[in-house]
Amino acid sequence: MLQDIRFDRHDPMMALVLDTLGGSPGSREPTRLSEGLYLSKHWSVNKLTNTKLNIFPVFDGIDLDSYGVCDSPEQLMELCGDFLKNSRRQFFVAFVRLAKAAQSPTGGWRWRKWGPYVGKQNPQTQYLYDEPVIEEVYTYHIYEIIN
Repeated sequence: MLQDIRFDRHDPMMALVLDTLGGSPGSREPTRLSEGLYLSKHWSVNKLTNTKLNIFPVFDGIDLDSYGVCDSPEQLMELCGDFLKNSRRQFFVAFVRLAKAAQSPTGGWRWRKWGPYVGKQNPQTQYLYDEPVIEEVYTYHIYEIIN
């Protein structure tokens, strides 16, 4: 099932690092989209909780990796939301939005480093900045909460 999580780890050094990665002070805290779904400005959401997590869960009965790239949180939930909501196991999902407009013309975010793309668009280039049609994507990471 999708489960909300407490972001309760308060390490001052990690806070400084995550604020820097997120682009501004206080940006380390993810925004709750809905139960068990969070939008973050960085990829280190697991560093914000004292909850024990399996960061690479394996899913039985569904062809899905624990991390990857999707078109939107809604699109990922269309793909696997029923499984995540109805499972006896507990999960939460962290997303990071990547906008083409925010990318550098040299370097920047590229597809091959972030897991499988499960979206419906058609990536044409190595870097998001160079895509002729795609304006934004989201990385996702599904965490299993261990009790």
